[in-house]
Amino acid sequence: MNSAEPDDDHAHYRAVCCLIEADLLALPTGLTHALQAQFSQLKQGRFSQIAALLPWWLREQFALARPIYVQLGAAQLYGWWYYWVQDNLLDGDAEPALLLGAHLALLRQLELYTELGLAQSPIWPLFRQLTLESALGHQQELRYRLSELASLDFDQLANFEQTVLLARAQPFFFNSRAQAWLAGHDPFGPTANLVIETLECLTLARQLSDDASDWIDELKQDKLNSVACRFLRYLHEQAVFGDFSQLTAAQVAGQQILHERFWHELEQANQALIAQTLAKLRAANIERLAQLLEQQTQANLALWANHATYRQQLRGFFGLAASE
Repeated sequence: MNSAEPDDDHAHYRAVCCLIEADLLALPTGLTHALQAQFSQLKQGRFSQIAALLPWWLREQFALARPIYVQLGAAQLYGWWYYWVQDNLLDGDAEPALLLGAHLALLRQLELYTELGLAQSPIWPLFRQLTLESALGHQQELRYRLSELASLDFDQLANFEQTVLLARAQPFFFNSRAQAWLAGHDPFGPTANLVIETLECLTLARQLSDDASDWIDELKQDKLNSVACRFLRYLHEQAVFGDFSQLTAAQVAGQQILHERFWHELEQANQALIAQTLAKLRAANIERLAQLLEQQTQANLALWANHATYRQQLRGFFGLAASE
């Protein structure tokens, strides 16, 4: 974990990981070894840490006994394991063997929620609803991520919305509402709603930064992420391309250095979204989530600055000027 995290966060994350590692040790030996390797990789990720620690970070808002924070954190991390595998498989970036971990992760997530009494609670139907929304989100995104570039039309690009990205992540938002219910709070009250708004903001901010880094590589594979769709729509509106029938990934990638205004507006929209949510969190005194968004802000600023420097260097190399 990041060395700047409090020591208690380290201890809590170890407790969550120990619970999962104990689960793995109880499996048949061959399966244990395979899944230990998968989990060892997964638990190093920053988002894995966020998922597992979120219930602990919300202890002031939704207070519970400490062992329940561990169980909720493990359920959340198991859920992230499942969707991490699913995303990688849908993107063509993972071996089918990862499904072994995904199946166990989903099973144990459901078991943990059942042990906590959530499967018999009034909010349990929400879990099913969010899972279905996620499946529909993945289905919709596949129409863009696995398209052939030359077959696109403007209407198809115009229909790509942020809701697609949020839909995929919907099951991640159940855990906090479940924690509110377990703590005797309204799972759809103002505090819980602000927590979910924060998680949605974080999801979009992280996904946008990832897409801004990966869009060219994915375009070469005839995959369109959110940034590629926005940029193609922008180029169409600017009459750079009349249609996409003869378009190649190289032509689109070459345009990135000529349209600095697009990148500036994308950055500003992303940062404005974070700033609005930050203000709400600080007004509600939910400081730990505010720190999380602030960290994402700084990471995004560094990323946008690196991309801008790279585009500027390319313009200098080719003797070109940007359209401001």
